[in-house]
Amino acid sequence: MIELSGYLERLHGEFDCIQAVAIADLDGNPLRVIPADSGKLISYCAAFGGIALRRLSVSERLSGRSETHQITIQGSDNAVIARRLSEQLQFVVTLSGSYAAAEAQSAIVATLEQIGRLLSRSYPENL
Repeated sequence: MIELSGYLERLHGEFDCIQAVAIADLDGNPLRVIPADSGKLISYCAAFGGIALRRLSVSERLSGRSETHQITIQGSDNAVIARRLSEQLQFVVTLSGSYAAAEAQSAIVATLEQIGRLLSRSYPENL
């Protein structure tokens, strides 16, 4: 896989509320994790995100709507965002704070656009 760590590190450093950022497969196996010591937590979130993205996409397709590409779960103190990058890959962010997902959303979307362009140039068959 191409080097994505720079994008992940930049996003991780941009907001104090971002705990971890990862590229993972839809089974929850992290391929790139920033910071590296958060692999266990992010793998749980990625496994949940992958299940949710797959199941919701199937349900949406069966009901004639477009597939689900992102889930955001905001609790009272923490949040998780999982966004599908391709048929097999997802982008996962864990955040802390009451409004963390809303605070970091624009930076997350900008990073996702950059990663998407990079992946489509390198692996167009995956997107």
